[in-house]
Amino acid sequence: MRLNSDRVSGSTPAVATFALVAAFVFVPTLLIRTGAALSGFGGPLIDVDILGCGILVALGYRRVGALGVGIAILLRLISSVGAIFHFTAGDALTALLWDFRRLSGLATYGKVALAIAGAVALAMGAHRVGRHVGRSSHGALVLAGILLMAAIADVAKGSNVFSRPDDVQRRVNVAGSGLLRLWRFTQISAEMAEQDRELRRTGTDVAIRASFSPDSIRGNAQRPNMVIVLVESWGLLSAPAAADAFTVPFLSSAMRERYKVRVGSVPFAGATTAAEFRELCGRYGNHYSALHTSATACLPAMMRNIGYQTTAMHGFTGAMFERRDWYARFGFESRIFREQLPGVPQCGRVFIGACDSSMVALLRTRLLSATSPQFIYWVTLDSHLPLDPKLARAAGRCPAALARLTASDCAHAAIILRTLQAVAALAEDPKLRATRFVLVGDHPPPFLLESDRAAYSTSQVPYVVLEPRAAPADDLLPVGEVRTILARATP
Repeated sequence: MRLNSDRVSGSTPAVATFALVAAFVFVPTLLIRTGAALSGFGGPLIDVDILGCGILVALGYRRVGALGVGIAILLRLISSVGAIFHFTAGDALTALLWDFRRLSGLATYGKVALAIAGAVALAMGAHRVGRHVGRSSHGALVLAGILLMAAIADVAKGSNVFSRPDDVQRRVNVAGSGLLRLWRFTQISAEMAEQDRELRRTGTDVAIRASFSPDSIRGNAQRPNMVIVLVESWGLLSAPAAADAFTVPFLSSAMRERYKVRVGSVPFAGATTAAEFRELCGRYGNHYSALHTSATACLPAMMRNIGYQTTAMHGFTGAMFERRDWYARFGFESRIFREQLPGVPQCGRVFIGACDSSMVALLRTRLLSATSPQFIYWVTLDSHLPLDPKLARAAGRCPAALARLTASDCAHAAIILRTLQAVAALAEDPKLRATRFVLVGDHPPPFLLESDRAAYSTSQVPYVVLEPRAAPADDLLPVGEVRTILARATP
């Protein structure tokens, strides 16, 4: 006797439908939201990929659907973090593999094992549900209806992946998809390629690179030192008063007597390595691009060729993204990473390395003791997320101009301000010979909660240029603009 397609093992269409909805909507949602609450990470109410697998199971393709559930869970874990950190697909894979190889300890392996175990458990559960309910066209229609309503809800509230305005704060999406997040990776790669073409055509970061062009100092007998500070996760705050707070350390009367000050913003795309290529080579790329980038077109090699001693500094390990290799290829004679700094104080929560305060002290020593012109490039670390609690406590309270930020934004801003203030103090040191400074952000802080990320521009990062004065006149930042910045930043 042939069984009804909606009646297997004694289940009625209603029971089969309830089991499918529970297995592919209620249980995954409960797990995703619990994980979100424990990690502080905002996640969707419904995972579209898992829901789609549920439709396959309801139609009788239980093995394919069950395997898809396991893959969907792993995709969500990988793609969610990758998209937030502005990674391309290659960056995300490199970071994941590096994390697994290098970050030893039970905590790391425990998290990996827990994620895999969860994916396997849900996949097995999906297969078991499929065996018990059999084919259920009614259940498949209900799941498809839930998927459609979730998508419509996101489109209506402007929070779907295709039409999400930057000025809308969204703590929760109704529907989410790891596959669409991976699609976002390809978009980031496309954005980097487009900005690379635009940068080569127009020189959109001319405000920075003009200060470091070898042509601007060739023939200068004094040859000032050149310093680039790439500030980790320094994004451009959308509120002018809040953004101005980061400029205040460079607008003191002593600073303006010694330097011409320029402030502004430049476009960004991708993660930190993309910003490094933007500043060092005037193009967009990542560590994969190092093998295809002409080193002679990058600042370290150019500065070295005209007599500068070139140094790169980063408080984290040089193994990450193979920096120790392509820094050397780009022309840095000296490369200082965590491995070269035994015994210095360590900061960070996951990405642990030399504290910014130690790196500023090292920068000061190298600049004051040098007998030849220096080109020094430093990638900061303190403001890398997740934040080190002791750094957040030491940084103190936010300035009044930042009072409207979320608690996470405020703690992060205070850490960046402390690093900027330390560089400003170095720049004011009367023993320091003429030195040009550029401080620039790499990308906005990749907070897990979208409500924390909403305060930042999604396309621009800030910079400050300090150029030694040759004369009291010819300022880069008019007095009127300085007064406006100080007024906005000091309520």
